[in-house]
Amino acid sequence: MHFIADVIVETFDPLNHWLVKEAATGRQVIIFTHNLLFFNEVVDAAAQANPPIPLVRNYINKSESAGFGLISETDEPWIAQSVTKRIDTLKTRLKSFDGATDFTSDVWRRSAKDFYTDLRETWERLVEEILLGKVVERFSSDVKTQSLKGVVVEDEDHKRIYWAMKRVSERSGHDMAAAKAIPVPTPADMKGDLDGIDQYRIDTIKRRKDAEKRRIEFEQPPKATML
Repeated sequence: MHFIADVIVETFDPLNHWLVKEAATGRQVIIFTHNLLFFNEVVDAAAQANPPIPLVRNYINKSESAGFGLISETDEPWIAQSVTKRIDTLKTRLKSFDGATDFTSDVWRRSAKDFYTDLRETWERLVEEILLGKVVERFSSDVKTQSLKGVVVEDEDHKRIYWAMKRVSERSGHDMAAAKAIPVPTPADMKGDLDGIDQYRIDTIKRRKDAEKRRIEFEQPPKATML
């Protein structure tokens, strides 16, 4: 017997556990939802069940060439993608600009604005995912205090992120005063800004791992000295 749930709810904590309980009886439970928080709650509930409940994730997307209804187990929507995957997506998009020469047209202006809007969102995601180590996330109800061992925020982080966000915000969806005359970005500008966030991502991950290694000692009693 199959149970199909079309989930459009606001309070879903009891619901996700009920759906997992139904699946535990051997029923196939199919859930359609746009709510990523609910989606993640179901995944967590399935993993926490005893025994864990097998689960298959499918994402339904669209593309300009193939249209609607593209089903994949790996192609997450932009809003759910990790920082690394977003950077890879932007690198691919940047390659599509090879050969562009007219940077004064409305078509290019829209393309540049879309690129920098997504780059701004990637910086925002980086703060949540990498700098703050997923201690809190938008699409999760957990507060992962264990992840604090890897969180390091220095004055230089504030400086780097402040100026990067200012730059990408000015080139994204904001309507700037004409007198400011910000030049339309070129692919070279985009590459420089994309390389900047990628290098910051790499450096921050390394620093986080170093902090975790150092701080894990705080969780253990000091080593005794044998007399």
